[in-house]
Amino acid sequence: MTKNKYLSVPDQIINGAESGLTNKQGLFIEGVSSGVLSDVVIVDDLGDFIPFIGYFGREDIVDRHLSYLEKNKNSIYFDKVFAYSDFLFGLLWYSRYGKYKKRAIDLAVFFGEKAYKSFFKNGISSVKKHGFKLPFFSSLDATFIEVWAEFYRDTKDGKYLNYANELYETMSGNKTFKKYGLLPEWIPVGRVSFLDNHIPSKKFKRARLMKNNTSFGFALVDLYKITSDVRVKDTLDHLIKGVSKYAINNGGVLPYAFSDEYKIPYLTPSFAMVDMLCDAYSLTSNKSYIDLAKTIGDFWINEQSKTTNLFPNEAYGKDSYLDSETDMATAFFKLNELTDDGKYLDSAYKTIDGILKFHNKNGEYVLQVDINNGEVTNSAQKTKFSLLLLKPFVYISENTKIYSNNKLFDLLKDR
Repeated sequence: MTKNKYLSVPDQIINGAESGLTNKQGLFIEGVSSGVLSDVVIVDDLGDFIPFIGYFGREDIVDRHLSYLEKNKNSIYFDKVFAYSDFLFGLLWYSRYGKYKKRAIDLAVFFGEKAYKSFFKNGISSVKKHGFKLPFFSSLDATFIEVWAEFYRDTKDGKYLNYANELYETMSGNKTFKKYGLLPEWIPVGRVSFLDNHIPSKKFKRARLMKNNTSFGFALVDLYKITSDVRVKDTLDHLIKGVSKYAINNGGVLPYAFSDEYKIPYLTPSFAMVDMLCDAYSLTSNKSYIDLAKTIGDFWINEQSKTTNLFPNEAYGKDSYLDSETDMATAFFKLNELTDDGKYLDSAYKTIDGILKFHNKNGEYVLQVDINNGEVTNSAQKTKFSLLLLKPFVYISENTKIYSNNKLFDLLKDR
């Protein structure tokens, strides 16, 4: 199959979303569930579409969304700091390559300062409930090491590097991480035993791989690129060893480590881990990293349906999951480049073809299908997942190496 067959796909994806998943002002809304169109404008997941929309030339759509943010910036607030992450990543990455660079970076700085002042102090983020700060925080917030590193890269303001280093010290110093190489889902601040009857204690013990630990890995890669701090490199190695020892089953990545409830690998943490391991290998040349990425990739190639070319989101299962299909294809582009093993490239293109054939229902991309026959099992539409499907077509359009092209590398990031 030639790449030319994909040339019209990005416009089809954008036009389909614009016609069916926007409000009267032309702003993207969250999606469709049970046949009902959401009226909630996408803000926190801006990073899932703004960079790609801009890349494929629809700056008119970007302009509308930036105008909305500029008009409403004083009233936009998220009650969890993690919600700011994709939002800020989207503005930063778009500002590097899009038409409205200054508008995007100005908005990023405004909301970045709002996030820091609201949630961070001395390298510790906070969780708020009914206006009160609770004595624990989520390891999801490790992603802000990368957020602040990216701010430093774009603004050259040293305070952002200080923010990143402070949070790095907090995360890397966690006692569970130091012992096992994995961050627990929730990290306590001080004594929290009096909360045991109100907060599930398992969240202080189990380690969630997707986002919590994969984002920590991405952040460590980014911070090491900027600082060349050997401690950061050693922390990254400690994390990957923890993943290998505690979070792999039969080659796939578990959704949680240290949990009796989750013993089956899932596609979602697996694609993110392959992605992160590839980035870590490209930076360090540590062969064990690419070997682990290949082990995970090979596990999922064996799970890929020969009927639809789609993966089950839960190993040995039957339901696909649109976002994870897209992101595994993208991760396989990276793995192919670093290994020069064509089976990963072949699998990636098969996956894209499977998405276009079975998830695409007259221009509307449904959430889940049965990988054995292509029948729809969940007809919900999530706008951000439909638009994230643009990501592999950025790779196809650029037609160059990922790790020698900063623009392509940035646009293929998944956080």
